[in-house]
Amino acid sequence: MTSGPRPTRQLPASPVTPYTAGRPRELTAGQCALYRIGIHRHLGDLDTAHARRLRRLRPEYLPTAERRARAATDTARALLDAGEAAGAFAQLRLVELAAPLEARRPSVRALTLRVVERRPGLPGLSDYAHRTVVSPIRPA
Repeated sequence: MTSGPRPTRQLPASPVTPYTAGRPRELTAGQCALYRIGIHRHLGDLDTAHARRLRRLRPEYLPTAERRARAATDTARALLDAGEAAGAFAQLRLVELAAPLEARRPSVRALTLRVVERRPGLPGLSDYAHRTVVSPIRPA
């Protein structure tokens, strides 16, 4: 797999728009780096996930707020898996800043609860958890 990253280096930082089934899709080197971070995290290779994050991922080049939120979410997961709850919480704040509704997704809520369990006294964490984990929509 040594040849894998090479083609992504040839992608421009700004999106390329291939068309499939009549819909445009944007592909950037940043999106490929984001995908690689998730793969390395799932494989348990946290050092590689962190290295990829620091070297390649530039959230400002991701085409949508949701993609930027996903980048912060994946980084938060990797940091929490590495025992860095404070760093994970900082990334969760970026999720909310990039795309507030993404912070309320079930998987991100679960991640927030994991941070609360590990470091309940982090400044701002309680307020963040109340904003994002407790649903503002109440059944009638």
